[in-house]
Amino acid sequence: MSIELRENIDKATDMCIKQKSVPLHTKESFFKIFPFATENIAEYIKLFNLDNKSLLTVGSSGDQAINAILCGATNITEVDINPFAKYYYYLKMASILCLDMPTFLEFLKYHNYFDTSQESENNQVFSKSTFDKISDTLRSIDSDSYEFWNTLFSEFGSIRIRNGLFHADNRSAVLKKCNLYLSSHLLFDETKSKIRRVTPNFVTSDICAYDTDEKYDNIWLSNLASSLKPRNRILLLNHLSKNLNSDGQILMEYLYLYKDYYELTYRKSREYSSSNIEKVSTCVAPDGNLASEKDAVLIYRK
Repeated sequence: MSIELRENIDKATDMCIKQKSVPLHTKESFFKIFPFATENIAEYIKLFNLDNKSLLTVGSSGDQAINAILCGATNITEVDINPFAKYYYYLKMASILCLDMPTFLEFLKYHNYFDTSQESENNQVFSKSTFDKISDTLRSIDSDSYEFWNTLFSEFGSIRIRNGLFHADNRSAVLKKCNLYLSSHLLFDETKSKIRRVTPNFVTSDICAYDTDEKYDNIWLSNLASSLKPRNRILLLNHLSKNLNSDGQILMEYLYLYKDYYELTYRKSREYSSSNIEKVSTCVAPDGNLASEKDAVLIYRK
């Protein structure tokens, strides 16, 4: 077992015991994993040409990479400050390969974050018996991920692992709206047939500090830039645009519950005024109850 893997298992063990993230403002601080994407990937993915293309994306839930593979992406780099992102991606991959969609959701989805009265807690989440069904496949795909999860399942109960390492999750209906690969049994099965064809490159880093000479056809930043100061947004855009192939695109920001004042703010903001960013407000808010509740993406086109 490598030193890096041993250290990551120790960090995860500590989180399972204390039931909280690695403390912030420390050198190696990071948040818990998002179990599933909360942005409407299924809708904005239509705006990108992914077939036989390369993608640099944030990691976390791994859903950006999985949806991209379903749409034909062949070269994927996943960057996340959380060192567990790689292990979770391979756990999800093994689960997709070994389980049907209802069992997959039962294994990884705990409860409804917004309204638990509509969807009760799932006692089968991170079930050891389900893990045992996928463990041989997981070990064949990535031995480090197997060692990571096998150690945790040997030491802790399912709920302690789930709550210690992960944020709460959303309603099943919302997850299926967000993720193309969960939108139908047919697409879930198509994902099974495609996911082995791509071996992502995993980088444990803050994407704002990620430095590479690699070129990509597409770059996805989720809503990461929304947490940055205006000046740092344009610095990040300038930094990553150098790694973009001609005719490439950057999903610069995903805006939740987009409102008209955002348009005024972003179109007139100094940091974006001279760039090739345009608003594309075609995303229906997956958790919205009103027709007026829409999300949006800001896309930079080279």
